[in-house]
Amino acid sequence: MIRTLKTLLLFSFLICAFTPLFSQEISGQILELWSQKKYKQAIKQLDKVEKSGNANHLTYYYRGMCHEMINEAQMAYDDYSMAINTKADFAPAYFQRGTLILYPKLASESINDFNMAIKHAKVDSIRLQAYANRASAKMMLGNVDASIKDCLEVTTKDSTSKYGVAALVTLANCYDSQKKYDASERILKKLYLRDSSDMAIISNLGFTLSKVDRHQEAIYYFDRALKLFPNAAYPLSNKSYSLMKLGKLQEALTHIRLSIQADPENSYAYKNLGEILLALELKSDACEAFRMAINKGFTDMYGNEVNELMAKHCKK
Repeated sequence: MIRTLKTLLLFSFLICAFTPLFSQEISGQILELWSQKKYKQAIKQLDKVEKSGNANHLTYYYRGMCHEMINEAQMAYDDYSMAINTKADFAPAYFQRGTLILYPKLASESINDFNMAIKHAKVDSIRLQAYANRASAKMMLGNVDASIKDCLEVTTKDSTSKYGVAALVTLANCYDSQKKYDASERILKKLYLRDSSDMAIISNLGFTLSKVDRHQEAIYYFDRALKLFPNAAYPLSNKSYSLMKLGKLQEALTHIRLSIQADPENSYAYKNLGEILLALELKSDACEAFRMAINKGFTDMYGNEVNELMAKHCKK
């Protein structure tokens, strides 16, 4: 089952914006309902098309998009799959399905869909969006060099569109993982000057600064991100780490608990929780948090940091 969609505000990955690709083959009524954000009514109309026996790949594709817009992720996934089964070379359905499942645990499956979207895309916009999101998926799997290659495939052609910015953010994250923090900061500050209201840019810039112990500066950007989205899991988590480094342990603990409440699947938050609990001299609780980080996939995505912390602090 595909888990229910929610707003993803990832510090490491920016998912390309949802872009409907309507065709003249879809009825004006459906288009009007979409423009009015009456997605449930649009679904009912598309259900009628299916029951009439006249459904084609576009029927399922547009119905999938409507389901996605009302957070019915499993039904959206099923409709994108039906669109693909009906027309095996329909790139937009591969792209939407791959983006829908762009989570660490499903990254390999997501990459398969982006591969097919790239193979069958008839327009550059779809192809480049697929490269941008495939870069994110590869980063999730720790394949940094391959992610950089996909990012550059996008940014050499387009660095100003939403997917161009997405690729640049992922490229900055790749540099962070290689400890090339100066390169990451340059990219993100240029993007910030271009758009100081983009959540992913702001949050990622704060994260990069925190990696070089510029925690007061980092908190400034995390606060800017949280002003836009007060319950965003990743800025909350990253701010907690900077607060811990500044010795504000109780405030750090409050922020990390809010982060985990917002996204219980974020392995990095459990790593931060463990470190905060260690600083509070709650070693048993810290070790449990580290185990949760590993169970949530931290090692596959970020490396051995948590294993090393456990080896040092959590004696068997």
